[in-house]
Amino acid sequence: MPQRHSKNNNDLAYFTYDEKKKLGYGTQRERLGKDSIKPFDACSLCLKPFIDPMCCHKGHVFCRECILECFLAQKKDIQRRLAAHASQKNQDKDEEEERLMLQKARELDEFDQQNHGALPRYSDKSQSQDKNGFHGANSVKATSFEEEA
Repeated sequence: MPQRHSKNNNDLAYFTYDEKKKLGYGTQRERLGKDSIKPFDACSLCLKPFIDPMCCHKGHVFCRECILECFLAQKKDIQRRLAAHASQKNQDKDEEEERLMLQKARELDEFDQQNHGALPRYSDKSQSQDKNGFHGANSVKATSFEEEA
């Protein structure tokens, strides 16, 4: 028994003409108005009639004053962005140096803790021995007999 075509009408990998027409695919419903198209003798920047016109190599026509103002504004914007970029770069460099200094200090502290952890800590630098007579790792504790002598 053959299958009914009406049940398989949407199995194509592409749209048919009728389906495109129903969806409104590819049709232009509105036209551009007169206000959306600039007049032939109008500047592309200020949209006013030309005063001392200039033309670029692509054929765009501008007023001389408008294009020079635009170039100056772009130049100032580029300089401002370059200055901001340079300051950001300097700030990042300073932060990186500070981070490296902290890392080196942390490594030195860890090294100091690892190698000098067995030695007692003195609170007073002028006092070279603690209350038990301990002078350091290479010294021997003085006995009470030697102290009396």
